[in-house]
Amino acid sequence: MLRNFCAALAVVSGTAAWGGNLIVVPDDPHPPAPPAVTITDWSGVYAGVGLSYDMMTVEDLSFGTGEFDANGAGLFGFVGYNFQAGRWVFGPELRATASWIEGTDIFMDPFKNEWSAEARGRLGYTVGKTLPFFSAGYIASGFSADHDGGGVNLANDTFSGFTLGVGIDVMLGNNTFLRAEYQHIEYDDDQLVFFGGTDPHDTTASSDRISVGFAKKF
Repeated sequence: MLRNFCAALAVVSGTAAWGGNLIVVPDDPHPPAPPAVTITDWSGVYAGVGLSYDMMTVEDLSFGTGEFDANGAGLFGFVGYNFQAGRWVFGPELRATASWIEGTDIFMDPFKNEWSAEARGRLGYTVGKTLPFFSAGYIASGFSADHDGGGVNLANDTFSGFTLGVGIDVMLGNNTFLRAEYQHIEYDDDQLVFFGGTDPHDTTASSDRISVGFAKKF
């Protein structure tokens, strides 16, 4: 009996030792891949509307009393197309603004900026649901002035220049997004001419513009 028990114990011990070698599990040579990083898709056509506020500095270089302020709000629409390469987003954009901007000088009573049109490019880098961007482009604006405030001796012309901006788009869902932007605008010196072309006033102007907008990507 004792001999049989010892033999059985030896068999069990040997099996356990052998089995111990079998149950060693090596490290998985193919660990699970980390979760994929989702990049917001900004590509394609978009269009929107917004509100702006301009703080202009204007000067009648010919007969004025120095620089004067012309401030006011605007209502604008914009349309553009985004190309996307990874997180980089870039493309063209067109914008048209109806403005109510006014200021007063001795022979510009009042001065007005009544509209503007822009063609520009944007470059941004998407982070999460946001798209911080820079913008640069061409702007044309309609300036007018009343020489003496009587509504008779009027002048108007289109002034052109360049615009530089920085802003951010925030995706809301359903391909809609909000925009906030700051722009600096520099106009080329030009003339507002009164009295049927006989009284030119050399004029210079610049503007700082803040705006907010809402848009949809198609």
